Order: sequence, then structure tokens, then C-alpha cells
Amino acid sequence: MSSKNCITAPSRSFTFSYKAHQIVHAPYIIVENLRMGKIQEDYFVAQWYTETDEFQKFLSNNQNQQPALVKSISNPSKNTLQMPTRTYVPFEDESILFKILNIDPRNTDESIAFYNEYGPLDQMSSLSNITPTNRCSNMEGILESRNFFINSVIEIKTIVDGFFILEDIKAGAIFTETEQFELLEHYNPSYWQPRREYLNTRFEDIIQMIIVRTLSSNLKSVSPFAELDKDGNFYPGYISTNLLGAIWLQIYNLVTRIPGKQVFKECLFCGKKFASTSSRQKFCPEYSDIPVKNTPCANRYSAMQNRARKWYRGGLKTIDEIAEQLNRPVPEVKLWLKLD
Repeated sequence: MSSKNCITAPSRSFTFSYKAHQIVHAPYIIVENLRMGKIQEDYFVAQWYTETDEFQKFLSNNQNQQPALVKSISNPSKNTLQMPTRTYVPFEDESILFKILNIDPRNTDESIAFYNEYGPLDQMSSLSNITPTNRCSNMEGILESRNFFINSVIEIKTIVDGFFILEDIKAGAIFTETEQFELLEHYNPSYWQPRREYLNTRFEDIIQMIIVRTLSSNLKSVSPFAELDKDGNFYPGYISTNLLGAIWLQIYNLVTRIPGKQVFKECLFCGKKFASTSSRQKFCPEYSDIPVKNTPCANRYSAMQNRARKWYRGGLKTIDEIAEQLNRPVPEVKLWLKLD
């Protein structure tokens, strides 16, 4: 089974087919100081697996010589087989990128909540029909390095920050040498040091090159394939070996769909970052199966404006007091009150 998604670009309409399912084995817990080979670190592990004889045997032998935990996961015994709590097609779930952009990957509660909803970043099944016999023989979605998760999320967030930097430059912002260096320190030095130190490349060109190289390198887990519709027409499809590749493909589709468009924005109410679908979009999207006229952030912002107008027109608060009470800048409050 494959899923289809249709997007519209200028003068052309594309249909994409996406294959592969993400496997979730919630709830997950963090097991500290778990050794995989020579490396000892924290792992997200499906709780049910930590309660199996195989995992307990692994821990009991973990002090000196390391058994092959990966092997036991790849070839589970019959009593280890368990169905996942959720399977889904990640290419079509736009809420994943929104969660990644606004999560603190080092926060235990936030990261576990992410795994419980979306599963590990580095694992995904190419199976289209999930059954007890074919699904659990490979045991995808069981465990993942916490450091891998942290580093992967930080890389996505820093690349999206690069788009915000480019928008600031378009708007006329000028970054000092010190500010440029502080921003570039967050990126892979091999992507920018030679250009900055020896080629005297413009700051915006360096940021663009960083984005291009990082995005391209993270699409290696994604492969295109050709599909046929019922009328015999060809259309493109994509498959990824892991959830991380699907997320990077979402970013790729967003930034290449309409060149020059501002893709990433900050919500006018809560300040969270999101991928916009319209040039007029100012608030966090609502990822729900039920269509809504206004998102929760849009409704709260409108209510905040109404409170400000009521306080000011009733003589209850000054503009400065309103701004302090609502934690908004004075020029924004004046704009609500139509004073400028």
C-alpha cells in the first residue's frame, strides 16, 4: 500500500506517492548508560522490551563483556514478538516538523512525548502491510540513542534558523563580524570556514551554502521511484529508510516548491516556529482532523487585542500598562488601538 499526496506549484500540479510506515512502540523510557559495543550512553527503549527476559539478560551481562543487543533485536525469540502501538505514513504528517522545531531535545518529558507519538528518528519500515508475523520479525522502533536524537533535532533547528537569518538579511539586517561568527559556530565548520577565511564569501552566501549542503546530505536516506496511476500515467514516488529522512524531505519540498517564498515563520501569539502554507499565515497551524476557521493561537491573539481595547477605552490601563500586562511591545499595542 502506498499513500498519495497532491501539491500545487505555479502552473503545475504534482502527485506524489509515499511508501513506508513508521513504527511506534509506546510507551518509551530512557535507559541510562546502556552500552552498544564500545559506546556507553542513554537510550530510548520501548518499555515493554525492557521487561523481557532478553533485555534483562543483556543488562546482567553488561558490566564486563557486551552481548550483541542489536542481534537479539534483529532475531527476537517468540516471546519477544509484539505489535506496535501505532503505524503511520510520516511523509504526510506535517505535525512532525512542527514538533521538531519547537521541542527541547534535552528535555526528558518532551523527548519521550515525541517518541510516544512519532517513534525513533533513525528507523522506519518499508512494509506496507503490518501483521504480527512480518512486522515484528525485524523489531523496528524498539530503541535509539538519546545523543543521536538530540544531535539530529539540533541540526534541523539550526538549518531552519538559517532561513530566518536569510529573511532578516532580506529585510535589511546587518550582522557584525562577531555576530556572524557566533551564528556560524552552530553549523558544521567544514561547510563555512574555508569560504569565510580564504574566499571572503558574503555572509548570506555562506548561510545558503550551509543549507544546501546540509539538506542534500540528509536526503541520502530518501529514494525516488516511479509509480503508475490507473490510467497508465507515470508520477513520482519517494521512500525513506528512516523517519529523519522523511522530515528532511518535508523541508526540501517546502523550500523548493515556490522559490523566494518565506517558508518558516514565528507565531504572532506564542512565538513558536512553523512551516507556513500561505503568505498571510501568522499563527501556528492546527493539526487536527476537524477543520477549524481559526487556530487556537489566532483566537487567543484576537481575545488579547479585545482585552487591550477594553482596558484602554474604559480608562482602566494606560498603553504602557497594557503592554506590560500582556507582555507585548508598545508599538504593537498602539497598532491594535489604531493610535499610529
